[in-house]
Formats: sequence, C-alpha cells, structure tokens
Amino acid sequence: MVLSKLITIKSQTLDKICETLTSKYWKHSEISRLLNLHKISDEQYSHLNCKTHLYNSLADNINQSHNLTKFFNLLFDACHARNFDTQEEHQHFLEKINIILSYEGIQLKYIDGKKKITIIKPTSSVSEAKQRANKLKATLEDRNIHPQVIMFCKEEFLQENYFHAVLEACKSIYDKIRKMTGCQEDASQLVEIAFSTKKPLLAINNLSNKNEINEQIGFSNLIKGVSSMFRNTTSHAPKLYWEINFEDAVDILTMISFIHKKLDNAKSLQ
Repeated sequence: MVLSKLITIKSQTLDKICETLTSKYWKHSEISRLLNLHKISDEQYSHLNCKTHLYNSLADNINQSHNLTKFFNLLFDACHARNFDTQEEHQHFLEKINIILSYEGIQLKYIDGKKKITIIKPTSSVSEAKQRANKLKATLEDRNIHPQVIMFCKEEFLQENYFHAVLEACKSIYDKIRKMTGCQEDASQLVEIAFSTKKPLLAINNLSNKNEINEQIGFSNLIKGVSSMFRNTTSHAPKLYWEINFEDAVDILTMISFIHKKLDNAKSLQ
C-alpha cells in the first residue's frame, strides 16, 4: 500500500477510529491480537483502557515509522467481513469507519476482494453535512414525503453525499415489511412472500379482479426494482464509482416515499 506512505492523519481522527474499533473489539486480548498480528508493539500500554491501549500503540508506530501502512493493514483486517455475523453489520461498521476517514479525504474499499485506499474530496466540517441535511429535508417536505423517509435526512447519513441516506432509506422498506408480516426473509424473497397473489400476507387492494392482481404484482416488482437498482448497488458498489447527487437523491427518496405510503394502506391478510 504505497499510497499509505503519502497520507497523513490527524490525532482526533485516529482517536475516533480507535473509539469505533473498541466498540467492537473491547477486550484487551482482542486489541493485542490485532496489534501483534500487524507487528505493532503494545506491551507498555496493555494495562490502560482498551481505547487508550489501541490509540497509544498505533500513534507510537505511526510517529516512529512516519507512514500509515501498518495502521491501514490493521484497519482493513478489523473491518473484514469475516469478523461480522451479517453482511449488513459489516457494511454498517465499514461505513462508520469511512465517515470518520472522510474528514481526511480517505475511504477504504474492497474491490473484487482486494483492499484499496481511495482519495475523495474531504468532508470539510459537520456544518457542511448539516447544510446538506437541511436542504434535502426542506425539499422533501415540500413534496410531502413520508416521515419515515425524512428520518434519513440527517447529517450523519449525508457525510457521504447522499449515498448513505439512500442506502438506509432503501433498507427501511424491508424493515417495515418484516414488521408488518413477521416474515424474516430479505430482499426479493421477502417481497414475493409478502405480496404473493396466491397466499399474500399483504395486499394493496382487494385482489378481486385481474387489474387488481396486476397492480399487486406491479407493486411487488417496483419494490424489487428499487432494491436491485439502489439498495444492492449502494451496498456493493464503491461510492467512488456510484455517485448520487442532490437531484438523484430527491428522486430516489420520493420513490421510496411512495412505497411507504402504499404500505401504510396495505391490508394484512394473515
């Protein structure tokens, strides 16, 4: 990782990274395993609390070596999918790390299974994210967007230029269907079970004629289409290659709002 030798990182960023890592790796044995695996000395700090143990060990290594190679190797290892029970949990943790790194203009990516550090336009301040949030929220409120979509117009979701807000709003559709039906499947399988035309758990009309059945099928396909185009893309494609601008975000979130409103009026057939 030659690029890591050319990057610098502020002490407050390192502190936030260590705070996030120790929210998962909170035992001294886990911290020591990570550090020792990457040949970073930690003996003199192992008696301190986990966050300080990790921070001081990493800071010493960075200051002595004058590059971030071992730091980024450790970070990639700590964020690897094998350390998480679900893909969603892994994605969420990596996003938390990348939000912190965005202030330095850095992102960690896994592209075709390979580790990659990418350079992005730095997030200049929390106020920038708040300004984005206020602008998006005001525009969506003018459109009478569903309140469950407005929830995702927060500054923490917008530090990645609308990318994260769209991802989380897409997830909210499936969470709502699971709560309405009790079905714990995900993605297309959940939608097909919930909106089946043979034994549906939910119906957006009376399903009493061909037109109403076609409407049910069309709504099911709309949800699956949103998942395929936006949720799956934002979950798996690096943000570097799949940018969402303000206009895109408004249009996508408006579509998600439509789906939420239809779900609010759906009838349970269980």
